[in-house]
Amino acid sequence: MRWGSSFDDDPLCAPSPEILDIEISTVCSGINNKPCSHCYKSNTSKGKNMTFETFKIIFDKFPIILTQIAFGIGNLDANPDLWKMMEYCRNNEKNIVIPNITINGWKLTEKDAGKLARVC
Repeated sequence: MRWGSSFDDDPLCAPSPEILDIEISTVCSGINNKPCSHCYKSNTSKGKNMTFETFKIIFDKFPIILTQIAFGIGNLDANPDLWKMMEYCRNNEKNIVIPNITINGWKLTEKDAGKLARVC
């Protein structure tokens, strides 16, 4: 009903993406520098991070209809540019894009939780 003139006319997919799922880090120290046994990813403490500059290039290519970004990361502190990326999502020339994040929760502090609540 969002794109078609009726329920029967509704296409099976959106004309352009509304949600971007982007992995910004493959760095994760897990528990005591060992991967979590339940993790579906194969991140390690020697993984790689996406730079803020690369993130902006990708972000700026998406249409205004983009409303949400899901950040992929292990440890919250794995990518030093994470907070800049999240702020860029909220403060850009497009519509407000709401960032969300999936983390393992290790090393999460009260301060971090407050920052996440403010920006997400």
